[in-house]
Amino acid sequence: MVDRCRLVRRWVCALLLLASQARSEDGSGFARKFVVEGMLQELPTLGSDRMLKVAASPAKRSGTIRKSGCDAFEHGALPFICEVELPEHFLVRKHLPRNATVLEFGGRFGTTTCQIAEVQGNSGRLAVVEPDEGVWAHLEANLRKNDCAATVVKGVVGSGGMKVMGRGYGGRVVPDAAASHNAVAYLDLERSAGFSFDTLLVDCEGCMRFMRDQLDPVIISGQIKQILLEEDMSCAFEERLCMDYEPWFAFLRQNGFRRAAEYNDCNGKLFHAKDSGKWCQSKLVHSVWLHHTHHHNHLPP
Repeated sequence: MVDRCRLVRRWVCALLLLASQARSEDGSGFARKFVVEGMLQELPTLGSDRMLKVAASPAKRSGTIRKSGCDAFEHGALPFICEVELPEHFLVRKHLPRNATVLEFGGRFGTTTCQIAEVQGNSGRLAVVEPDEGVWAHLEANLRKNDCAATVVKGVVGSGGMKVMGRGYGGRVVPDAAASHNAVAYLDLERSAGFSFDTLLVDCEGCMRFMRDQLDPVIISGQIKQILLEEDMSCAFEERLCMDYEPWFAFLRQNGFRRAAEYNDCNGKLFHAKDSGKWCQSKLVHSVWLHHTHHHNHLPP
């Protein structure tokens, strides 16, 4: 029993060490090597087939749905509901600090990604994870067309493979060992992107339940200061493939977070949505979680 406890403690320490900001030997600002339990581990850099950086000049203001309209975002023959992401756009404009470094889960056609880039002033400190290969080309094209500086990660964040089940806005990821090639470890993502994240934007149909092994240690370390969350696929109103958010919310509170704001999906007037009645879900909530060390420095809506 004593040996087992010691082993558990070693793994907990290792996870916390990995999640913390590692020391860079060359002063580049991000970790090239991590020391875990006395062992030096080299982390692989993601290739261009997995990660794509889209550059944009800070002098250019990113195109957004609010500024440029729906036609500014291409989608080919795929379904596109122009206003469906407006609640997230509102969260970003109202709550995201300008100097935030953001990891977005669920990019789709890039409308929220571009809203984040606009608030950031095209700092480029933004990565968006998108598992659906059917939208990758459209996502990249829209970021370039609208001058939105971001890094696109093609796949999922996790320790095991996932596959996309279903298409369109209702598509979601489910575990699939055969698809292990599309899984990216959180630390590999940070190293390849070149910066550490302090903000998460989660809009991926309850995908958080499959990423906790990767993200919980980073949250425990205090690195994450803010989480913007679409509480979709909640077991409170879904029966299949749902996420029970309450245990995760309890975990957040235990680690210094508080629920700072929440908004109902059908508050179309607040989101400046003209046709929210056609796409909104009355039980769906969008929430903002802040760490006790978070400091506001955001642009006005």
